[in-house]
Amino acid sequence: MKQLRAQILERTALLYPDQAASEHDRPAFVRAASGLCWWQNQLFIAQDDNHFLGVWTPDPSGSLARGQLESWMLAPGAEGRRRFEHELGNRLHKSDFEACTVVPTAAGERLLVLGSGSLPRRELALLLDPQTREPAAQVLVPALFDAFRNALNLSAEETNLEGVSVFGSTLWLYQRGPQPAAVAFELEPVLQLIAGQHANLLPSSVERLDLGTINGVPYGLSDVTSWGERRLFLAVAEDTSNPVDDGEILGTLVGVLDGDIVHSARLLDERGEPARVKAEGLVLALVDTPRDASALELLIALDADDPTIPAELCRVSLTGL
Repeated sequence: MKQLRAQILERTALLYPDQAASEHDRPAFVRAASGLCWWQNQLFIAQDDNHFLGVWTPDPSGSLARGQLESWMLAPGAEGRRRFEHELGNRLHKSDFEACTVVPTAAGERLLVLGSGSLPRRELALLLDPQTREPAAQVLVPALFDAFRNALNLSAEETNLEGVSVFGSTLWLYQRGPQPAAVAFELEPVLQLIAGQHANLLPSSVERLDLGTINGVPYGLSDVTSWGERRLFLAVAEDTSNPVDDGEILGTLVGVLDGDIVHSARLLDERGEPARVKAEGLVLALVDTPRDASALELLIALDADDPTIPAELCRVSLTGL
């Protein structure tokens, strides 16, 4: 693999065309974007501080700004709210949905959304039907997070699940830090837990990853997506002492996980300068991208860590593969 280069080519703010829906507690835009996944020709966007999924349909022209954005309202969270922020006094009550992917089930494909597990109320899973878009209730799955923690010898305070991906019948869960890592479980027992059934979870694989540091601050995984037998990842160096509080962003990496081998590059902005952005969601721009491609186009979601600023969707070129 040659030296990677990752650069933002285009970006657009994720604004709902119908603006805010105060009667449903919905902001006027996607904010705190935290996970991306494709289902058919629509991009689903998880948000960590409100109970809505963004649903973005690309325009045939390829222009991000011309894509169509709508919202999928989920069941309310704590105290009947769907929006959580410091100004409302309920920021720590958020469900912290951080990761999403499409999983095969006996009833058809479903959208799996997971909380971060950084607090007990965030040990959550949603299994949603993207065809009907019913607002399925969130399910507490502490057994899943316990198995994840035990595999990595994490304390409850260190837990910070940020990504999820599927390889056949295996579900991979990704820990942001302090030591970035990945844990694989068989998918079926996980689905049984979400359905309220008893299941024994034993990890089939554990990977610990060295993503490096910047100014003494380690890079932590912020999302992972499948690309053939390899995985693409985002990592952010955020200067914070715990998984609950936000901190200054010092740098962002885009890279490839080939087994436990890491190849990465600093994300550059449109001017070619190192971007200091909180990149939290990652997918291939084209789901049928060849597995032997030497260059990729990616879609990356940026979280401004500010409830008054919309999240952005970026088109990113990754070359040198």
